[in-house]
Amino acid sequence: DIVETYQKAVAEGVDYVVGPLEKEAIKRLREQAELPVNILALNQTDATGAQDSTDALIQFGLSPEDEARQVAEEALSDGHALALVITPETAWGERIATAFTQRWIELGGAVLEQHYFETGGEDYATPVKALLNIDASEQRARDLRAKLGRKINSVERRRQDADFIFTAAVPTDARQLFPQLRFHRAADLPVYSTSHIFSGVVDSVRDTDLEGVMFVDMPWLLDKRRQLSLIQDALNHNWSQDKSNYRRPYALGIDAYHLIPEIGRLRTNNNSVMSGETGDLIITSDNIVERKLYRGQFVEGKPVLLN
Repeated sequence: DIVETYQKAVAEGVDYVVGPLEKEAIKRLREQAELPVNILALNQTDATGAQDSTDALIQFGLSPEDEARQVAEEALSDGHALALVITPETAWGERIATAFTQRWIELGGAVLEQHYFETGGEDYATPVKALLNIDASEQRARDLRAKLGRKINSVERRRQDADFIFTAAVPTDARQLFPQLRFHRAADLPVYSTSHIFSGVVDSVRDTDLEGVMFVDMPWLLDKRRQLSLIQDALNHNWSQDKSNYRRPYALGIDAYHLIPEIGRLRTNNNSVMSGETGDLIITSDNIVERKLYRGQFVEGKPVLLN
């Protein structure tokens, strides 16, 4: 019971609580009338509106929706206006697609087409063809053959009105999805994604199909200077962090540790920023730790820092 655990910690005289991780536990703490000791929660609830214990509870997580919104801003800064969106047919994929689309429209952009693919499935061609309107091109050819009553040679044509593609896909899906995009003549369309497209472990052989894809991610993974830091060296040596698919939570823990003495400054000064391992951090008026991520791109199968 998270409330009971919190009250026990307060009774034992703690100065600060870090955690919990689960959204439901954070939601329960939000509903408490009084929180005498400050909490840095390591996730972010879906609830909107002001929380009851505004000054005591700060939420800090690796929100995929925040990443999707930042990708929209990056695409706009690159001069794009017309987007195609393709994400997994899951609740997670729908949330990311919604976050991107809402922000993109707020910025004045338009979404021409949106489709979903089955994660871990075998058919990535069908949703890609629908996204690019190739299925309509094939149908026109079939209709023409039926009308003429004879065989005709046809070349499928993809839509030409889109500026770029936004996707959110884990590496196993992305490695199947992008060959289909190239096969169906969309290799010239820029592709933007969230950090989920990169496992966190460099694998230039398996990620060669992701060539050119742009994505946002944390400095911990993209900035070579940080990768050479003493703390990364220690984590790699003792816990094999460099070979783990959970490298991002290491950075979350490090930033949580460093945030505690900075919270007062970040909350009282709207222009205050903390340069963290998970991004450049600010605290909003809703007591949410917001991250500004770095921008990367796959080059020869490896993630490269762009900014």
